[in-house]
Parts: sequence; C-alpha cells; structure tokens
Amino acid sequence: MKKHLMVKPSVGILGTALLLPVFIAGIGVYYHFNKLIGFLLLLVFIYCVLEVINVCFFRFMKFDEEGVEYRTPNLSYKMRWDDIGSIGVTNRSPGFKKWIYFSLKEEPNYVTGEISQDLFVMNYRKSVIDEVQKYWSKEINGLQ
Repeated sequence: MKKHLMVKPSVGILGTALLLPVFIAGIGVYYHFNKLIGFLLLLVFIYCVLEVINVCFFRFMKFDEEGVEYRTPNLSYKMRWDDIGSIGVTNRSPGFKKWIYFSLKEEPNYVTGEISQDLFVMNYRKSVIDEVQKYWSKEINGLQ
C-alpha cells in the first residue's frame, strides 16, 4: 500500500507563497486606508491559505492490491482494479501539465470530468505510474 498526494508538495508550497502579496496588501490597506476592507482582505487570505493547504496536503490517493482509493478529510471513494475501465495520462487543458486519470468507463485520452466515484484525477508523477503498474497489467493510455 502506498499513498500519494493529489498534487506535488512543491505546488502547495508555491501556491501558499504566491498568496503572500494578498497578505501584504491586506496589511497595507488595513493600516493606511480602510480597516474594514483590510480586515476582509486578511480573511480572504486566511481562507485561501487554508484551502491551498487542504487541497495540497490533505487529499491523496492510496494504491493497494484491492484498488485505488481517493481520500480527503471528509470523503472517501474507492475503485477496485477489476472495475476500472481505463487508466491514462492526459492534459486536462491544452498546454498545461499532465494528469493521471482512473475511470470506471473506457475513456479517450482526453478527460475533463471532475473527481467523482467514477473518475479520479491526480497530478502526473513517474512514481505514481510505477506504483500503478504493480497492480495494473493493462495498457495505460497516453503513456509514452
């Protein structure tokens, strides 16, 4: 059994760091202009940081002999290897990073759906592909 975060940890750290200007702007507005607007900006910043932390560090996929499990603090979906129709590597948006999908249906190589009981999607990583290939003997679509 192996767990993999849905997104790379570096993405979470970078996402949190990119929110820093919002924090600085909130402090500046709070002290120099309107305290209410500055306070609201600080609340938005706190919410965004908590959401980035939730998405990047508390959502993961677990792989074992039985199948694939998608877990968040509030939710858990599981697919058995026998029930999975296709696994593949795709670009969810043209020009963007690769994603790995797990679907109960036979999917083409271009998947755009949201995560559900029928479709799991996570950032592409070679280590994830290596883990999947331990349990999945069929072809992985889009893998070159």
